[in-house]
Amino acid sequence: MTYALLLLALVVAVINWAAVVKSWKRAEYVTKPAVMVLLLAWFWQFAGVQDGSTWFLAGILFSMGGDIALLLPKGWFLVGLVLFLFVQLSYIVGFGSLPPPVLPGGMILLAISVISIVVLYLKFSAGLKQKNLKGLNIPVFVYIVMITLMVLSAWLTFLQPDWSISHAALVSAGALLFFASDGILAWNRFIQPVPHERSIVMATYHLGQMGIILGAALHFVQS
Repeated sequence: MTYALLLLALVVAVINWAAVVKSWKRAEYVTKPAVMVLLLAWFWQFAGVQDGSTWFLAGILFSMGGDIALLLPKGWFLVGLVLFLFVQLSYIVGFGSLPPPVLPGGMILLAISVISIVVLYLKFSAGLKQKNLKGLNIPVFVYIVMITLMVLSAWLTFLQPDWSISHAALVSAGALLFFASDGILAWNRFIQPVPHERSIVMATYHLGQMGIILGAALHFVQS
């Protein structure tokens, strides 16, 4: 088993972050999708195609499409949003932990998720109204629900006997970083500007994807 492609993906990701900071547009356009291409190649090589792993392969492919869509003019934003909805759905199915078990831990995580959905939707709905973008209310609500469920499903792997603590920790940390990335992007777009938003969004996004993909790959190889 080799981690060379994974390490190369991290190097390309760092170059992408630098390109965002320095406004090196050509480098950004190349390195952003290249990170996911390398992660796809590494996951395929490391974990292969087996029950459950195909959902993560699909999630990576949808991520590549979403990354490209978000590099295009603003009219492609909804396309990117839809593609990342499929990313969340793929990862949710891949984790295989929903519905949550009727245990105290599962119920607590579910309650936190419901509260998060309500609070975030109310905040973003107010921002959309202020910016005269009420037509995005439903897409944004659906995306909030899906990404919150993705984080919930990642954290619920701690309660699954076939997931080791270390692998569950990797996917859970990755899911939270992914959530933070999308949250910062949406906050900047719909509520108020966030200093250094683009560099923070890309760093948390790439590290989040790597956490999810690494944890899932190790789970499928060692389970």
